[in-house]
Amino acid sequence: MYVTDKAAIAIDATPEEIWEYVTDPVHWTVSKPEEHYGLEYDTPDNRPREGATFHQAEEVVGMYADLHD
Repeated sequence: MYVTDKAAIAIDATPEEIWEYVTDPVHWTVSKPEEHYGLEYDTPDNRPREGATFHQAEEVVGMYADLHD
C-alpha cells in the first residue's frame, strides 16, 4: 500500500524575496548551528552559482566532515 500526502503553505513574500532568502548560505545551517562550522563560496557575495566552488565544515552525529569542491 502506498501512502501519499500533500501539504501547502502560504508565504507572505514575493518570489524574489524568497529566492534571496533560500540562496543565502547563512540560512542553511540555522536549524543546527552547533553542528555546522562554516560554509563559504568563492564568489564575491558568498552565494552559490554556476562554476562556483565551496568549502563546508560540519560535525553531524559525532562525525566530522570537511567538504569542498
